[in-house]
Amino acid sequence: MKLRSFTPGNIKRKAASLLGGYFKRGANTGMNTLIGRDLCHDDAWKPPPKSMDNYFAAMPHTTEPLAHDHNTMPDCVVIGDFYELSRKYLRLNDISGGKMLEIGGSIARNGMKQFPEFDYLNVDLLDNDEIHTLVADITDCKDTIESESMDFVFSMHVLEHIAEPWKVAEEITRILKPGGLTVTVTFWAWRYHPTPIDYWRYSSECLKFLFKETECLEANFDSSCRRTTRQGKWPNKADSVPVDERGGWLESWNVYHVGRKPLT
Repeated sequence: MKLRSFTPGNIKRKAASLLGGYFKRGANTGMNTLIGRDLCHDDAWKPPPKSMDNYFAAMPHTTEPLAHDHNTMPDCVVIGDFYELSRKYLRLNDISGGKMLEIGGSIARNGMKQFPEFDYLNVDLLDNDEIHTLVADITDCKDTIESESMDFVFSMHVLEHIAEPWKVAEEITRILKPGGLTVTVTFWAWRYHPTPIDYWRYSSECLKFLFKETECLEANFDSSCRRTTRQGKWPNKADSVPVDERGGWLESWNVYHVGRKPLT
């Protein structure tokens, strides 16, 4: 039996042949509406050319430069310890104490332990007797938290659970003193985890946009736990994901933003 050599030309011709056959079968079995028209935007099915080079060359494209400079994903970093990242920027900005607000700290209760030098306040929808907690809605707390009253605002894995995060960013900016620091950590990719509702996922560009009234000191993706399998751990199974031979949820990315309120 004669074996055909695997050359780039042979592979392209085979791909075009298979692609053409696929579309033809779709058209002959009444699937042309789904395949031929919806995807190709063409009422009449047309087989792809034999040369895939010509096929891709015929696709719409432009040589004009993009209107922004963030069309590619920036190099991610490995942070892991966002408390240490916060301490770094607190030192760089000569903030060694004062008033700190943590958003949504009732469950983990880590902020007060990590930053004992601050006069700590937690704002949450859940009360907690173990830490100083103000039960309030961070999207609208003008009646309970004074403007320009906080030196440091910290939020860890909370923003994805808030329906209107743009209001959170506005309130944080209002609450911060001029020169004050805000550190926000949330998720770019994570399994579903409703506490009580799981609304959003964010890119670093999104966080920069939300906190556009602050000076961005650093914003990026954190891949420290990217390939760790997440299968869910809650007794009620509300955070469980399907598990296969590769594990559970395998794309786990943090995303973060460090901002400073302008002095003027």
